[in-house]
Amino acid sequence: MNLIDVKNLLFKYKMYSGEKEEVIEHTAIDNISLSIKKGDFVGILGHNGSGKSTLAKQLAALLKPSSGVIYVGGMDTAKEEQILDIRKTAGLVFQNPDNQLIGNIVEEDVAFGPENMGIPAEEIEMRITKALASTGMTAYREASPGALSGGQKQKIAISGVLAMEPECIIFDEPTAMIDPESRKELLEAIYDLKRLKNITVIYITHFLQEVSQADYLYVMSHGKITLKGTPETLFKIPEKLVENNLELPFEVALIDDLRKKSVDVPEEIYTKQQLLEFLKYHFQKDKSDNIVLSEYKSERKTISESSKSNVKSQAKENSRYGNCLEKQSDSYSISVDDRNEKLADNSLGDLNLADETEVSKKSHELDEAEVSKKSHELKETSDIKENASKNIDEPKETESTKGITLKNISYQYKKQDSGEEKYAIKDISLAIEPGEFVAIIGRTGSGKSTLIQHFNGLFQPKSGDYFFNGENIWEKKYDLKKLRQKVALCFQYPEYQLFEENVLKDIAFGPKNLGFDKKECEEKARHAMQLAGLSNELEKVSPFSLSGGQKRRVALAGILAMEPEYLILDEPVAGMDAPGKKILFDLLHHLNKERGITIVLVSHNMDDVADHADRVLVMENGQIKMDGKTEEVFVRKDELTEMGLGVPQAVEFYLDLKEILEETDIDLDNAFSHDMQYNQKNREVSQKTIELSQENVEINQKETKEKGTEMHEKKIEASNEKAKEYIKTKRTENVGIPLNIDELAAYIAGGSL
Repeated sequence: MNLIDVKNLLFKYKMYSGEKEEVIEHTAIDNISLSIKKGDFVGILGHNGSGKSTLAKQLAALLKPSSGVIYVGGMDTAKEEQILDIRKTAGLVFQNPDNQLIGNIVEEDVAFGPENMGIPAEEIEMRITKALASTGMTAYREASPGALSGGQKQKIAISGVLAMEPECIIFDEPTAMIDPESRKELLEAIYDLKRLKNITVIYITHFLQEVSQADYLYVMSHGKITLKGTPETLFKIPEKLVENNLELPFEVALIDDLRKKSVDVPEEIYTKQQLLEFLKYHFQKDKSDNIVLSEYKSERKTISESSKSNVKSQAKENSRYGNCLEKQSDSYSISVDDRNEKLADNSLGDLNLADETEVSKKSHELDEAEVSKKSHELKETSDIKENASKNIDEPKETESTKGITLKNISYQYKKQDSGEEKYAIKDISLAIEPGEFVAIIGRTGSGKSTLIQHFNGLFQPKSGDYFFNGENIWEKKYDLKKLRQKVALCFQYPEYQLFEENVLKDIAFGPKNLGFDKKECEEKARHAMQLAGLSNELEKVSPFSLSGGQKRRVALAGILAMEPEYLILDEPVAGMDAPGKKILFDLLHHLNKERGITIVLVSHNMDDVADHADRVLVMENGQIKMDGKTEEVFVRKDELTEMGLGVPQAVEFYLDLKEILEETDIDLDNAFSHDMQYNQKNREVSQKTIELSQENVEINQKETKEKGTEMHEKKIEASNEKAKEYIKTKRTENVGIPLNIDELAAYIAGGSL
């Protein structure tokens, strides 16, 4: 039985330019039809502006069709007398919970819907209790909604809809503004609605990952349904999903990338667990039969001459990605894991060393000095790791006179209910230097937004000092207007930053306040629109009629028009589709690398942080708990998980794969090696490389003289192919764990695991 039927739905709305004489008509939904069965979990996907949010409002009877018909529980949404009953049947949860919460305390908010339905007080009391229990929010019944985290607010909004006891709940991108742990909890609560209560769920998003367990999916583009089917069906055609401007789920993107790199992943595989099992099977096959899964057939770029010059330079390259002792004194370095120390310590690791004679022949590639250095590294490994783990927790020194410098900054809010003061940030010291690309991560309520609002002087600290380019900004003579021109802040919710009657005027507002004439303001505004990926057609459109993603770009363009030196962005891609994210991050990298603008990015998306930031600050309870290079921070999975953050999906997959292979006694270091024999003999022979090194240094010197430099270089290239591939695909000075899909796929396909 269908709960919802949509037939030939067409909806047009009018976009006002802000100038009364001009009205633009826009087709948001273009002749679509769909059906949703009672008790199903249905995902509706699409890029920004595809029409999916408009469809959500149509299904909840907040909008009426221009033509066509929608039946909800057999009721026509176009009939005024049936609208109240339709809204009892289908409840809508908005993207931003702040737009839906109105009560002073949680129970008042949850009771609002039933009260408007005329439900008796005794029954309302029972419904509040049941609704809060369903979302795990019973303990917050008497709390103020404003004091809750984003995820908790969203659960209260869901509770308010549940208290109305609808047959269907429509979620419009409910996780866009919340941290990873809250997102996970919220998704579990939503899936429980279907599993435990048989409530029909319509989940609107552009994140395919969030609807991977749905019963059925509809993909929208430009107001039309362009794809439909089960997740299993659609995930097997990733190219079609990409054509519709959707971001692929991690495992689908990884499988697609592996296939492009000639790894023969069967077509029926599309989930993470299936892929892990597949790799486990083939690793086992490799171990027993000495047969590799596949060869990396893609063209390899020529290795730079400097990496070929001699054994010593190659060993240094290996130690460079192995994070060797040369970096021990760096207070922000972190040690590599055992896998990469082993690879860095043994440049012969790719060779099939069958016996001691072969060791003698090949080990000439290590000179005495390198062997001594490597042996020392191996001996001191545990000490390095311990020191690095301690050092990364310390905030970066604040000695630079250039850039942003905070010294012992603290800020307190007053609690509304008690008047008691609570620290939002406490005793923070850090330095952000010109040209950095820094990410700040932490759970909702950890102090991220409060911290960045100090950067451009919106908040004055209760204690501590803030220096910009060596000047204390809170001295009486300091010009805060000058600071805010150089240090610009883009808020989390763009609608808080937009106010003009049309897009062009809104973007030009900043330059206008800086004293530029009208012509210059418009020139700067149009250039900023181009940078932000906004078409000229939007110049006269009201910013409030735009989609969430478009509003974010308008807000960013308004900041770029002021030509700042420091750009602070609070969740800039929340609610953005894949093309919008790409445009924004391409822009940020252009500004950072080509123009030298310092970027500070606040984000809940660990994958975005891993892909783009060079340095990461981790906040918890108003304090900085970690401060280090991106790879240094994300290697600490357990600590991040305890903070409710987690790690990038590539790191998660790598660690899961490593754990599975260790359980089956497969050496992950050599699992895809084209040459190494997976047996104890080879491990023993590898160890003898070090033991016999002194003797073989003499052989090395003799053979080098006899055979010449050219042959010597060829042997280096052959024996270190894996290390070179690693260097080619991995960031320099990395700890050896892949941070994104490209790196992970290259490892698996190229034999660099």
